Amino acid sequence: MNWRAGPENYIPSTDQNEYDMIISAVDLPSVRTEIADCLFDNTVIWLDMGNAEHHGQAVLGRIERNNKKSIYPHVLDHYEEIRDMADDVKKSCSSAESLASQGMLVNRTITCSGMNMVWDLLRHGETTKNMSFINLESGEQSTAHFISP
Repeated sequence: MNWRAGPENYIPSTDQNEYDMIISAVDLPSVRTEIADCLFDNTVIWLDMGNAEHHGQAVLGRIERNNKKSIYPHVLDHYEEIRDMADDVKKSCSSAESLASQGMLVNRTITCSGMNMVWDLLRHGETTKNMSFINLESGEQSTAHFISP
């Protein structure tokens, strides 16, 4: 396996062909839309994670070459309304206000669930998991699998 990883801000104007996987956990709908709308020359695996006070989701999908429809839907394929949402610059996982309004382990739990999907890909070369939903308040967790074509 020959790959490199690095925590860096994704800038859509950079060389799109340098990415095989993008992992995002962003607060701004506009950033998710920018990622989804990039015209990649290659197929890119995209793991997106998001949360609210007590619940969250991890969505693993693919951005196809030249934005063709994928049989492995990504976060904007499932939640098209994100395109129409306004950015709320006050909402941030890194701000003290947000930390005070979120459950203590919601970010960590969503991250573990999402990274388990990535681990499946790295270890086994595949995964059937498309989405993982977690609600810490009710204690429920569920997984949605890719639908066979």
